[in-house]
Amino acid sequence: MMTTTNNAPTLLHGCDTVVKLWRQQCLERGARIAHREKDLGIWQSYSWQDYYEKARAIGVALLSLGLERGQPVSILSEDNKEWLYCDLGIAGAGGVSNGVYTTDSAEQLAYLVNDSGSAFLFVENDEQLDKYLTVRDQVPTLKKVIVFDRKGLRDFDDPMVMFLDELYALSEQIPDAEAQFSASIAQSQPDDIRMLIYTSGTTGAPKGAMISHR
Repeated sequence: MMTTTNNAPTLLHGCDTVVKLWRQQCLERGARIAHREKDLGIWQSYSWQDYYEKARAIGVALLSLGLERGQPVSILSEDNKEWLYCDLGIAGAGGVSNGVYTTDSAEQLAYLVNDSGSAFLFVENDEQLDKYLTVRDQVPTLKKVIVFDRKGLRDFDDPMVMFLDELYALSEQIPDAEAQFSASIAQSQPDDIRMLIYTSGTTGAPKGAMISHR
């Protein structure tokens, strides 16, 4: 049920922010299928519980690495389940997700990271990682770059770069992960920035539209 009065935030199922509603739905729907994705041509199903647990793992791991409330985190990837997990993990931890087009150049990536002040950068694969490596000296706000796919990077070693499976492993070392994540979500307010969406920049440099939970 959706309700609203005067300037009060819209309530959907009693929730006034996207992350509160998302957590509620994940816990209520549990083992039901949330999304499907092809792997080697075969459709694989993932539950709402999977969705919540993966996003929570990302969120609490980012907090342990120094993510502060309100800090942007950029995601440079095609649409996939990891994008979803990162988006809600970042938001649940109090961060602000910022999607970057995979067609953007290294220079455009540097601009978007710097303009947003991103603290972390997620990239899909070696191709997208190369863009970061090209401009690494130009993006001083970044604390860590996290890569989804290890393919082509098995022997890669860089102190600024880690892989998503390592981020998941880090989260397993946090004993109060659920308490941290749920408390962070409970702190979210309707006027908090939920995400950044950058304009195309056809008439000038792209500008980040700040989209609140409200």
